[in-house]
Amino acid sequence: MDNDSVYIKTVKYFKFIQMKKNNSLFKTNVFKRFQLALLTLFFSSSSLFAGSLTGTVTTSTTAVDLNVVGVTDWIHYYSTVNRKVGKTSISNFSRIGAGATEYTSTIGRPLSWTNGTPTTSSTNNKNALKVVGVGNGFSFTVPAHTLTSTLYVYVSGATSTGKLTATLSDGSAAAYVNSQSAASGAYIANYTLTFKANSPGQTLTVKWELTAGTGNVCFFKGICIILLFKTICPCTNNACFNVRFIGFFVVFLSWICSFGN
Repeated sequence: MDNDSVYIKTVKYFKFIQMKKNNSLFKTNVFKRFQLALLTLFFSSSSLFAGSLTGTVTTSTTAVDLNVVGVTDWIHYYSTVNRKVGKTSISNFSRIGAGATEYTSTIGRPLSWTNGTPTTSSTNNKNALKVVGVGNGFSFTVPAHTLTSTLYVYVSGATSTGKLTATLSDGSAAAYVNSQSAASGAYIANYTLTFKANSPGQTLTVKWELTAGTGNVCFFKGICIILLFKTICPCTNNACFNVRFIGFFVVFLSWICSFGN
């Protein structure tokens, strides 16, 4: 073997060693940059954990089975407050304004249930709380978590304008406000509110108020509130989010648990 051949093979060998070294450094740098990018995204992107609150409304009069819709909890307000057996997530109602609380059985979306207390079951129930006078109404609260929840609120009114307002206790999202009205006769409003808070232990407050007209507003079927929590991962009490600061891999798995499906 001549000297030139030895030289060429030696150069190739060192180039091979250098390539392996560079490849290892490359992999290390890529991993570090990937880790840094994820951590930067985690700490800088407020959209991942920010509160949100949106709503839609329909005027359907189709009967509702609370057993089907109220997977997590439901409540029905009237002279007797009925709720899902063993559940207390939804608060009792509070009065807004000075008007007297009245009752009606003629305006509202028919509701049925079979797992209630103290009234075990009811069919095509149109009972509702009613109030007259501008500035009067009702309110209630439900828990708000860092995981998305959905709340259905059924209300009604007659010869009036009713305004629904929903707000998060931590102020992490703009309030949802919507008004429905009828110059004469009755109207029905079925609200779907989708929300999450920016931190655990918050509440969503919902108000239904009479803002104009000589008629009334009613909490549908005594205001029927059905609460549905969407569980994306097998976590309890926001455990996914409580462990996110432990380290990179925990953070990464936390994202998968919280946002994957």
